[in-house]
Amino acid sequence: ALLTPLFDRISSLKTSSKINCFCAISTFFGNCYLICCNDHVLLLDGSHVSRLNYPAGSKAIKKILNLDNFVVGLTDDGMLIEICSMTGLMRKIDFPNALTIDDIRIVESNADYIELMILSKSNDNEREMLVVDFPALKSKSQLALPATSWIIPQSKSAVSMYFIEGYKNDESFVQTIEIKSITDTDPEQRFHKLLLRGQFEEAESF
Repeated sequence: ALLTPLFDRISSLKTSSKINCFCAISTFFGNCYLICCNDHVLLLDGSHVSRLNYPAGSKAIKKILNLDNFVVGLTDDGMLIEICSMTGLMRKIDFPNALTIDDIRIVESNADYIELMILSKSNDNEREMLVVDFPALKSKSQLALPATSWIIPQSKSAVSMYFIEGYKNDESFVQTIEIKSITDTDPEQRFHKLLLRGQFEEAESF
């Protein structure tokens, strides 16, 4: 019911471009919404609607993440774009080693610390799954996976991170899947993360 006014506003927008995703963001002037379309991004601020153009050479944003102090979009061609909700400016984020990204998830996001899980596009039947901090994009862990692997939506600040790994049959169809998890094995690092997430009881028992 809380989203009904937003859906009504989106439905009333006069745009011929397909809407891929949207998110709500908080600014000094109140709440506003970013709506990512195939050809542009719409910024809804009260009754005012601004049209923002993608950076030159960029594809459309297919997924958008609100990281508290940052808004980041993942494009169809595997690039990351940062969007400033105050100025409406967008810029490409250069990822180390020119990695192209297939999917992205929030692991942790607060005022002091942001951590993302990134799954690369398939290359020679392999993918890479990385956990990076943001905005430095420094890799904290990295894992090689088969091309038939996907990361699973999960709650922010989850203790473990989950992904699906598929196995093909003789006809090259995925016939079997396994759900796997990644958990910090370094006790000090896990204890520190529990404290950052405000999970004090879990940290005390750990």
